[in-house]
Amino acid sequence: MNAHLSIRGVHKAFGRNEVLRGVSLDVPRGNVVAFIGASGSGKSTLLRCINLLEPIDDGEIVLDGTDISAPGFDANVARRDVGLVFQNYNLFPHMNVMRNITLALTHAAGAEKSAAEASAMDLLTRFGLADKARAYPEHLSGGQQQRVAIIRAVALKPSVLLLDEVTAALDPQLVGEVLDLIAELRTSGMTMLMATHEMSFAHSIADTVCFLHDGTIHESGTPQEVLDAPREERTRTFLARTNRR
Repeated sequence: MNAHLSIRGVHKAFGRNEVLRGVSLDVPRGNVVAFIGASGSGKSTLLRCINLLEPIDDGEIVLDGTDISAPGFDANVARRDVGLVFQNYNLFPHMNVMRNITLALTHAAGAEKSAAEASAMDLLTRFGLADKARAYPEHLSGGQQQRVAIIRAVALKPSVLLLDEVTAALDPQLVGEVLDLIAELRTSGMTMLMATHEMSFAHSIADTVCFLHDGTIHESGTPQEVLDAPREERTRTFLARTNRR
């Protein structure tokens, strides 16, 4: 099977700190990959590299046969196909929910305002936020803000969605509503790569789990293989510290 997304020997350093040390991974279309690992293992940097927010030092990031990491490739074109959602929402506080979602549709995708608003309302209705369309971020709970951030990314119809610890900034009681939205996207066939510390959720949703350590994929496999019966001692130690049983 040809990979929808291929990460080939990716290296990334910040000064003398080599954060990614030759990461390679093939992701078939419609698959969900969960990246787990301690803080500083390279999870967020890898996602930012795939989205081209960080230029890579070596290697390739290939989407549907096109090397989007090649010098001169238009990063804005790539980002229409590769959406990224951050842990801290990054909503525009001076814009209401509708405008937060439609801004990229009208400016980046060139949609007419009426069509953009209709598309946004469809998504808000689908994910239970239709009544918040005219609300401003400050009047939303953290869980609602994060759901809006995910909807904003999905509105552009990316072929790959990247989720960077999207529940990390939420109170525990709000985590569930965000995870439910991600699970719904999973059933619709969205290709997703997510950095997460929610081990049970990764177990239930991912096709592949990758344990990152010291800038490398130290172990990868199905959730059953990596989370239930890890082969590597470092993986077992990490999971023990997360109280994963």
